[in-house]
Formats: sequence, C-alpha cells, structure tokens
Amino acid sequence: MKHILLQWTYYADIISVPDKIADNLVYYQMEFDKWISNKNNNHNYWLISYPNEGEVIEGLCFDSNAFINWLNEFVIKNNNQKATFVVKEIQQIQPTNDQKKLPTIYF
Repeated sequence: MKHILLQWTYYADIISVPDKIADNLVYYQMEFDKWISNKNNNHNYWLISYPNEGEVIEGLCFDSNAFINWLNEFVIKNNNQKATFVVKEIQQIQPTNDQKKLPTIYF
C-alpha cells in the first residue's frame, strides 16, 4: 500500500491505495473522470437544478469520498487491500514538503 495526495482547490486529502493504483495514478484519475461524468452510471454525484421554468442545469459535486468509493467498488472490489483515508482535509492547502512528494492528483 502507498499513500497518495488528492489535491482539491481549498484542501487536500491523503489516502492509502494498493501500489498498482499509486503507480498508475494518472490512468486511474482519467478512468474515474470518465466514470463520474457518464450520466448512464448510477451515482449520487449529479446535482440538478431548475432555476427557471423549463430550464435544467446539471453539474457534478463530489469529493475524495467519491474517488475512494469508486476505487473500492469498481477497481479493487475483489482485492483485500482497500483504499482508505490516512489524513482527511488538510486545511489551508499547505501539505508538508514530505506530503508534496507523494503521487498527486488534482481535482
């Protein structure tokens, strides 16, 4: 298991994932992006708003939980090693120098 940094606009999380995921992080981020943005996939990350009569606005709203859940449910479902949080929501987007060395993906 390896640690990776999930960097968001205003915070970061560190999660533990199987080595295969950490070593191919860009690939798994791209696969996650495809999955989460596909309207045919049954997940609760779509927000739908009806600001005016007849107008529909859709958007995605998700955080690190969505990435971890996707990994555990679809990528490593049959693996004994599961993705888990190590540190959740490091505030002020200032990971330490050591944390900045971790494989990182940006959302």
